[in-house]
Amino acid sequence: MGFRLKRHERVAPGLIRLLDRDLQRAGRALGGSPVGLDARVHKVRRRLKRDRSLLRVFEPAAPELARAIRRGLRDAGRALAKLRERTALQAAASALRVELDARGRAALEAALTPRSADETRSLQPLQEAAGLIRTARTSARLLPRKGGRKLLDDALARAHRKARKGHRHAAKSLATADLHEWRKELKDLLHLIKLSGDRVAAGNATAKRAGAAERILGDDHDLAALGDRVIRFARDRSGRAKGAATIDARRRRLQKAAFKLGKKIDKAKAPRLRER
Repeated sequence: MGFRLKRHERVAPGLIRLLDRDLQRAGRALGGSPVGLDARVHKVRRRLKRDRSLLRVFEPAAPELARAIRRGLRDAGRALAKLRERTALQAAASALRVELDARGRAALEAALTPRSADETRSLQPLQEAAGLIRTARTSARLLPRKGGRKLLDDALARAHRKARKGHRHAAKSLATADLHEWRKELKDLLHLIKLSGDRVAAGNATAKRAGAAERILGDDHDLAALGDRVIRFARDRSGRAKGAATIDARRRRLQKAAFKLGKKIDKAKAPRLRER
């Protein structure tokens, strides 16, 4: 069984079940051997993001509790991002190397060089994240167990509305922060559709498009971070200019593809739960 409600279970208890299972598995993945740590951290961060989307369902009924849990999971994800960032930047750089000359490739290497102890391997982020996840799991047991169907239905409509608004704002501004915010709104929409399972109507095509757009925007975000480091740390002026220009061109192509998907998501009906 994936991360979705069972066919006949009550919505609110089912969501709490999914959340508890996810947090338990996330905490377990942060312990043990350092072998395969990058993959485990990546998977944990993905779990935490979908758990934060799930918690939005409960915000109208338990705003202070749900938001406090979401903040804790956000902080856990940020702690783990310290371990994940260099892997993401290296992946973004690998796709660019063939387009660059020797000076441009040297600029990428300068951008990838660790600058502080925060960018080197440490167990402290793991310990910090694990503690936050334990606290969140304990608090999640206090979430309300009634009225879940209406809460989820309203959350789906709200997520679709926010994704549409985020798309329009990002397309107008083209600012990295607005593109990233739109990406988070697409994730919320995607996660809510997926956890609803076969109970949701008019959601399959939207979920596929939201997932594709979110992945494209993730690549764009990594390139933006890499481009910032190229400008800041590459010493050779020619290499710095070539690297930054190549990154900007790649980002424009990615954004064009994401906006094309965004228009289709905007035109689709908002996903809603099927009638009983």
